[in-house]
Amino acid sequence: MTMFCMSLLLCLVAPPHRRVPPSVTFQTLGPATLGLAMSYDGSVVAGNHQSPDGLSAFKWTEDEGLVDLGFMVGGDYSKVHGISPDGSTVVGEGSSRQDVGSREAFRWTVDTGMVGLGDLANGIKSNKAYDASWDGTTIIGAAHSVLGQEAFYWTEEQGMVGIGELPGGVFNSAGVSCSYDGTMITGFSVNRGGIHAFSWTDKSGMIPLGDLFGGADYSKVWGMNSDGSELVGQSTSDVAIEACRWVDGQIVSLGIPNYSRALDVSEDGQVIVGFANGGAFLWTPEGMQYVQDVLVDDYGLDLTGWVLTSTQAVSADGTVLVGVATNPTGEQEAWICEFNQ
Repeated sequence: MTMFCMSLLLCLVAPPHRRVPPSVTFQTLGPATLGLAMSYDGSVVAGNHQSPDGLSAFKWTEDEGLVDLGFMVGGDYSKVHGISPDGSTVVGEGSSRQDVGSREAFRWTVDTGMVGLGDLANGIKSNKAYDASWDGTTIIGAAHSVLGQEAFYWTEEQGMVGIGELPGGVFNSAGVSCSYDGTMITGFSVNRGGIHAFSWTDKSGMIPLGDLFGGADYSKVWGMNSDGSELVGQSTSDVAIEACRWVDGQIVSLGIPNYSRALDVSEDGQVIVGFANGGAFLWTPEGMQYVQDVLVDDYGLDLTGWVLTSTQAVSADGTVLVGVATNPTGEQEAWICEFNQ
């Protein structure tokens, strides 16, 4: 592990238009690691690393360091997509003795280890779990049946339940993020007109969220806050595929051209993270910045040879970021950055 820590006087580093905390801590987790998800408070990170036995899920905390989560019984592959906000449950996809050559959605807890979530009715084992409710009792994702791919939720009592697709669909939908109580699911659904972001509750069913003006029919939600009042993702405008947010039901671009995607948002919606044009970004109401520029220009960190390529998650209070970088030897490596008040 590598750690950089630098404390600077605010008056020396902060431009007049930018509020910058007085210090920052930047850590990397070792070669061949990907930091992909984070708990509510930023204390637990989940991701993938190249273990001696193959691509494997991990959980990281400051006290324990990187802990390998292994595989399902008989498997040789596990890939993380999400973590419950309380940090107790890691979810993703992997191989097992029961699905040789395919993939099964899994959940991991300390008590159960890594276990598969089963299938939809008439399902086949090609499933992914993307997110979980606060304590991991509800898990959402995308699963395949003989009809196609369908967004689902899973609970211990009900097993895996499909939630359908938008009208005019071609049975291709995915649940990517959920509210902390598990009752609201967001993601995207394909129909003959394009790909559309949606929100779903048991009461409302699946509702399209709209696209940026002037572009093709394309939008996807990739992240949300605790109650779904803040949604982020990407959509096609008349310029390119752009990172965006949904504010009071209206889609708004985050204001950068070319290819970009917003992946996560703080609880109050004031910090949004993702990647743009090959670089990790941080968005606030003042605009979008590359995280690497902030760390080097505002805090004086020496990141020579490093390229921060994506910010994958942000803590609820907006102070902790986790992401992926290319290190000086050309390997992918997870990083964690904390802005200290």
